[in-house]
Amino acid sequence: MKSFEAYEESPFGIYGVVDKQVIKKGSNIVITSETGRKWNMQTASTQKVVKHDPAPYVKVFRGSTIALRDLSKRGFVLLLFIIEHLPIGRNSIFITRESAGAFSKSLRGASYYAAIIDLLTYGVILRSTITDKYFVNPNILFNGSRAKSRARKDSGGPN
Repeated sequence: MKSFEAYEESPFGIYGVVDKQVIKKGSNIVITSETGRKWNMQTASTQKVVKHDPAPYVKVFRGSTIALRDLSKRGFVLLLFIIEHLPIGRNSIFITRESAGAFSKSLRGASYYAAIIDLLTYGVILRSTITDKYFVNPNILFNGSRAKSRARKDSGGPN
């Protein structure tokens, strides 16, 4: 058996995190004194530097592992395809046999259909009425802010 080195602390670095300057604009404050006079005050803008991670990521939510732990290898590879290609702020994706097969040779031919059935069975995706379009369960994984997506949906926008 191959021997692997052991570490006291994690040697993994976090790369790509950058400093980002954030400017909070000043605001008008209206103060009503006891005499009923109104005063407008302008506060100064403030600046601060925060850490920012510009790398794209997809959230996989805790508790969703119950749905994911029994996926077949093909289903899991198709899940990786979805993670890699899911558009920001959307819960739908187009998956074709060709695009999945180009992503992994394990998704070619009948394996592609078995993987789709696997993800459908475990509630990771649902079919759309549009060919090759699938809805991704946002309670399992999501790319972006679910709060913003929900607000857009509530206001009648696209999801």
